[in-house]
Amino acid sequence: MECQPSALPQLLPQVLPMMEWSDIRRTCLAQKHCSRSLVQAVHQRYLGKMPTSVRARVQRLGQRLSGAQAAQARGAPEALASAAVEITVLQQCTRILGENCEKYADLLERVGFTLGDDLEPVSDALLESLEQLQSFADALARLKSAAESGPPPGISCRARREGATGGYPSDDD
Repeated sequence: MECQPSALPQLLPQVLPMMEWSDIRRTCLAQKHCSRSLVQAVHQRYLGKMPTSVRARVQRLGQRLSGAQAAQARGAPEALASAAVEITVLQQCTRILGENCEKYADLLERVGFTLGDDLEPVSDALLESLEQLQSFADALARLKSAAESGPPPGISCRARREGATGGYPSDDD
């Protein structure tokens, strides 16, 4: 399949979200114009200022991290359980974003030369995204450490009321 200078490179930014990484690599090896077009599309979509970018996603995760911090600060057993679940989800999201950044770096390493002088801003965008992701991962690790070092959650008021046989708890309980 020959990459026409006017056809496929123009379509690649539109189909990029539907492509697997193996397809992206294969397409990049097909012809220089395809490589350039795909690297530019990755830069615009995932490393730029789009809502799909790594930086935008980290900002949205930051809001969730703030919610987990607030839940943990409340200290109620339900809030602590909710914060623990959210921390786990945030760790998974961070790992996936990190893996994606590795793939972007691999793409730049393999075919970044096709950008010529435009490689520097793309590389800088990737580095900025990685720095922001690392900063988020550090904050998440601090929150997880604080959650693990805190006292174990007690029995909630709700659970005590449900388990009681009636009336107020006595000193014998």
